Amino acid sequence: MSDDEEYPEFKDLEAWPGYRVGRDGSVWSSKKNDEWRKMTLSTNMSGHIIVGLTKDKKIFRLNVGVLVITAFRGVAYHKNDYVCLHSNGLLEDCTIDNLMWGSLFDAQEIREEHSLDRKTLKKSAIKLTADDILDIRLRYGRERQSYFYIGRQYGITAKQVVKILKENRFIRLPEET
Repeated sequence: MSDDEEYPEFKDLEAWPGYRVGRDGSVWSSKKNDEWRKMTLSTNMSGHIIVGLTKDKKIFRLNVGVLVITAFRGVAYHKNDYVCLHSNGLLEDCTIDNLMWGSLFDAQEIREEHSLDRKTLKKSAIKLTADDILDIRLRYGRERQSYFYIGRQYGITAKQVVKILKENRFIRLPEET
């Protein structure tokens, strides 16, 4: 079902009146007026894309991948045993063509399949330049990107990103002195 013609561009979220999702993984709201506006997405600590939806004056932080796959393909048949999987291993890719329902066993297989890339990156002894460190600090400070997301961009772990941001053992950049 990866053909673009098989799904409409947007689907309303039945359980969340006033919200809809796009096949590209975007989330839209018409709560304040009748015009649709694209909502801001964020990343949680595990790297999943989330969005805050409001119901009964409470904010619920929900996984965008689950919202998209539920809207376009429906609830998983065995909903207690199935999870939303990203077939390419990229948690930030919430397009409908990348999402599928699967078991925890399937999730483990996908992690193993894509972990080779991460291991290869770790073994390649990536050296960060002063510009890289500055960019990491700016991404976190100004753009509020998660440690996990920033780490993926540079081939390092979230823990290494934290060390770059919080520890002074890295070079002092000219702009910071």
